[in-house]
Amino acid sequence: MSVIQQPAYVLHTRPYKETSLQVTLLMPQQGKRFATFRGVRQASKAARQKQAWLQPFQPLQVAWQASPSNQDWLMPSHLEAYGQVHWLSGEANLCGLYLNELLYNSLPLAQPCETLFVVYIETLQALSNQAKMDKISPATLNRAQQAWWLRRFEWYLLQELGYPLHTWLTEQTYGFVAGAAIDPQRPYRLRPQTLPELADHQAEVWDLPGAALLALLDEQAGSAGQIDLRLLAALKRVFRAHLDLFLAGRPLGSRQLLQTFLTTAKDTSS
Repeated sequence: MSVIQQPAYVLHTRPYKETSLQVTLLMPQQGKRFATFRGVRQASKAARQKQAWLQPFQPLQVAWQASPSNQDWLMPSHLEAYGQVHWLSGEANLCGLYLNELLYNSLPLAQPCETLFVVYIETLQALSNQAKMDKISPATLNRAQQAWWLRRFEWYLLQELGYPLHTWLTEQTYGFVAGAAIDPQRPYRLRPQTLPELADHQAEVWDLPGAALLALLDEQAGSAGQIDLRLLAALKRVFRAHLDLFLAGRPLGSRQLLQTFLTTAKDTSS
């Protein structure tokens, strides 16, 4: 039997029996997969080391033997840390937990997601860098940048889930889409299962300013926090409406925690 080895991140863990953990992993070629790590909750030094690795935001290398018996549930034979952990704290940590919870609840099992895996790493790195900047730059700027990185991640995730907005915008950029270029002054309607189209006068939750669509293409401006806060709010509203369809009514605890954190921070500063 051949051995499969993949880079991975932990999305979720739960205790299993007396000494093991059941873990949900994110991998580029294997996508979201369930795995059981045996003996990692024992008292030995090696077990404690492995349990310490099986934490969110720690890059891993995982290996297992490919066989018909473990196609649905992996039984890894090798685990090691692979690179530096992305240190997130405070608000940035809640943002990272939001990414994990979103993937855990929306991403189909065993669907390859190589581009999304790269975007996930980029987002964690950006959140980690901004966590270090909290003490030396305005909180409002950091929050705008964090909001941008979350919206960018949601944009790529929606593409992975089947809503082709990223492909459509890319084709627009290269002139492959028939019709006029995106008008920043006009609203576009992004209904589920349909490509963007100009909105009529009756506003809907799916409506997004053309300027927000163009902002998605200008990633440099977004990462620098130069996107209008109103456009970020519009992207959040529309992307959340789309993602909620894939979540099928499952609430995300990280959303509530983040909202509570922001409310508390606002009350403290006022």
